[in-house]
Amino acid sequence: ITYFYLTTRAQTPAIFVDSMWTSPDGGSTWQRPVDVEFAVPGMAQDALGRGQAIWHSSVQLTNGNLVTAAHTLFAGESKLRVIALGSSDKGRSWGYLATVAYDPNINTEGFTEPIVCQTAQGSLICFMRTEGGYPMYQSFSNDGGKTWTQPSQAGVNGVAPDMRLLSNGVLACSYGRPGVNIMFSLDGTGNGWTNYTSIFSGNSTSYTSFAEVAPGRLLFIFDAINFQDAAGAKPANCIRGVYIDVARTGQ
Repeated sequence: ITYFYLTTRAQTPAIFVDSMWTSPDGGSTWQRPVDVEFAVPGMAQDALGRGQAIWHSSVQLTNGNLVTAAHTLFAGESKLRVIALGSSDKGRSWGYLATVAYDPNINTEGFTEPIVCQTAQGSLICFMRTEGGYPMYQSFSNDGGKTWTQPSQAGVNGVAPDMRLLSNGVLACSYGRPGVNIMFSLDGTGNGWTNYTSIFSGNSTSYTSFAEVAPGRLLFIFDAINFQDAAGAKPANCIRGVYIDVARTGQ
């Protein structure tokens, strides 16, 4: 399943609507979008009637429920927060679970662009941006997204993180600005990050995504601005993809 980025206001102040597309065959074909409701009491809407921003993917728990994360603005507040949302009907409706991160005194616009992922221990980790060039934060949940630890700095600056637990138990996280990068938590817990690797240092929005397309092999996607792929070629904006092979060594 996938969602449109920003929700819109429905019939009541607490209900916002988004569009959901579903694919029965792994993305080869897509069915027409249907309306999906997000119930979040206390939500604010912008001048265009939009609400929370649904960001990246969902996690399916062992009971079949889905958990995802969004950034949003609550009524009467000036700083964005990250919230966790849950669905028990395969993504057709969502309800507010908890606030993952909020600080009314933060120097940036707030917490944004969250990615939620399952760790090797079975808990949830949420990785978040605060602003370009500012530290990213992470928080953990051991109860399916109902409560979260106090957010802590993850030790790296950046925007738009994406995260996957790989088949070999390594937790991988991409991020950008400056450049386009990936890092790894070797024990899969997210409690410590290492092997920081630069993938592209040219001009880019530094927004990334990746998937494990075979055991230990990642397809890593990013954009390049005014990229010149050969001598004499006309610079152009493009989407680029590279394969990254992830293997444990020295064991």
